[in-house]
Amino acid sequence: MQAPYAVIADDLTGAGDTGVQFARVGLRTRALLGRWEAEAVGAVDVVVVNTESRPLPREAAYQAVEQASIRLKEAGVVPIYKKIDSTMRGNVGTEVEAVMDVFGLRLAVICPAFPANRRVVAGGYLLVDGQPVARTAIGRDPVTPVKVSHIPALLAGQCRRPVVHVGLDTLDAGPDALRQALKPPAEGAVAVVDAASEADLAAIVDALFDQPGVLFVGSAGLAAPLAERLAGRRRAERGDTAGRRRPVVVACGSVNPVTREQLAEVARSFNPPVCMLDPEAALRGGEAWQGWLRQAREQVRSAAGAEAGKVLVVATPGERADVEAAQRTGASLGLGPTEVAGRLAAALAEVVGQVIADIEPAGVIATGGDTARALLAHMGAAGIDLQSEVLPGIPYGTLYGGTRQGLPVVTKAGGFGPRDALVKAVQYLESLPPAGGGGGHAPSA
Repeated sequence: MQAPYAVIADDLTGAGDTGVQFARVGLRTRALLGRWEAEAVGAVDVVVVNTESRPLPREAAYQAVEQASIRLKEAGVVPIYKKIDSTMRGNVGTEVEAVMDVFGLRLAVICPAFPANRRVVAGGYLLVDGQPVARTAIGRDPVTPVKVSHIPALLAGQCRRPVVHVGLDTLDAGPDALRQALKPPAEGAVAVVDAASEADLAAIVDALFDQPGVLFVGSAGLAAPLAERLAGRRRAERGDTAGRRRPVVVACGSVNPVTREQLAEVARSFNPPVCMLDPEAALRGGEAWQGWLRQAREQVRSAAGAEAGKVLVVATPGERADVEAAQRTGASLGLGPTEVAGRLAAALAEVVGQVIADIEPAGVIATGGDTARALLAHMGAAGIDLQSEVLPGIPYGTLYGGTRQGLPVVTKAGGFGPRDALVKAVQYLESLPPAGGGGGHAPSA
């Protein structure tokens, strides 16, 4: 039995929203309340403890985290994550140093960014909805106000160890550059690393995951890619490769500007491989279409085989010029606008069906009514067993009947939903239990 890993949170809700990041990728995760015994950490991969230390005075916060860390160390638990508030409320530096002191760690990497909730770190500054955190309501919090937006300056008043900052330019230079910039001095260091996207958070984890003596510190945002890497390690230790997480497929046939902005948000958040439909080949059919389809299949297989991302996008071109070009091609073939739209939707459904057969995704998001209808028809589905909502008006369910019964699916009207609607849909499907990829059970709230 491998030693469990520890997540040390400073409040109960944080323990929950971060602990679930580990649970949703198949890690056996246990959140402990109150006084716990060493036996409580047995037979799990991740144990989450809550010190309730966020509102405490600095010295009391240090002692609370120190005592929790000592008990975890005595129980043989390995620290992996210090959960903090995504707006830096509380005694972040003090609590981080308590963990480092007990476990003898040399480097803490701090990034509270949570892009899905509009919290990013740029230039060392924590921005909430694009504003420095001290200028938001968090700066006026009645219990733990954050008066300093520059994280290194904030931590300098809380830490004995040197506080350093690593910017996006270093992150963009690659993992070797990041590791070089984060070589700690003998006394150790606390490092603040910028992140403006989900891809940035994943890059931080990828560069440092196998480095010894590193404590990751952040919100649920940084915990998500860390959980994925940790799940991969656990599977390798158990000799289990079948449990590898499967990607979510986003099928977009709508040309509505609302949907296209939502698709752009998916690109910014996940940097997914994109299979863009060739409308002319789809409309002309025959060998032109079959040749394109073969190339698309190889592209998708290559992307999935390389585990290039947790999201795959299959879409029709959406610019006005693209739509007009497709209509001209259709007119030359004697097709009216409705027939053109129907053929493109059917072609997109054929590609998505091929993708589903090749990679067995965790679920599919279909945006645009024609797209959803064509996709269900292609798979012979008789209906959808509706179960929940991703967001108001954006339903989640599982396919009923056909060749893919039980496949999780989210449908969304083309002109509907906020800018991050598709990002939320991806995250919703990812939150399904691994065994529920085809089981059709909605995730718990």
